Amino acid sequence: MSTPVFRVMPFVLVALAAGCGPGAKSDKMHKISACDYFLDVEKDIAAAEAKYGGQWIELSGQLGFIGDYSEEKKTRTLGLMCGKDNNDNVYCEVAQDERKPGQFGLAQWVKFKILVGKAKGSALELTQGEIINLGPGTVKQISLGELVEAFDEDDDLAMRRFAKKTHLVSGTIETVTPSPSGSDGGKTLTFEAPKGTTVTCKTTLSGDPAAKGLKPGDKITLAGVISGKKGAIEIGSYEIVP
Repeated sequence: MSTPVFRVMPFVLVALAAGCGPGAKSDKMHKISACDYFLDVEKDIAAAEAKYGGQWIELSGQLGFIGDYSEEKKTRTLGLMCGKDNNDNVYCEVAQDERKPGQFGLAQWVKFKILVGKAKGSALELTQGEIINLGPGTVKQISLGELVEAFDEDDDLAMRRFAKKTHLVSGTIETVTPSPSGSDGGKTLTFEAPKGTTVTCKTTLSGDPAAKGLKPGDKITLAGVISGKKGAIEIGSYEIVP
């Protein structure tokens, strides 16, 4: 009976050394959709941390959030849509050598390689992200006149048309109002528009070099998300596109 024991032991030792023993993590990179990852974390964050923590994963999905670019860190925070009705996002900090305004659009498909950290609140930290695949662009262009006309005709229909999409809107600045002293250092802009309509653009703009020195009469193009109602249109979460 001694012979089978000596034959089995080396196999067990090799299996443990290869990382196949109890509690060991696979060297194979997880490839998972943002929605499946979100559900894993939402269901049991401790189990998700044990499964993904300290590992690089490939995470894919559609953009539901586009944050401002950090000139200091050379990163941008992007969110992948998930959860019920795609109203939640998995937020990832990804590296970019430069700002590249207008590069990203809501609902655009993207794949990240990203490092999963420890649990922080109700999420796992996702850092050191790198874009490894970017789907076709989703940014649409619309003139200011067409935008105003759409809201004048039917603002409910206009909101359904523009919701959760990124548009390029060009216009002439009418006013520039700095944020109150001591706040985020941003500015509120208005575009020249037909009488009875205001087109307001709100952002921090504090980190965007293109925003410095803006003044009435300047012609600019913004990449942003359109909302509002007849007579009061807003372009939010935007950045200036050269």
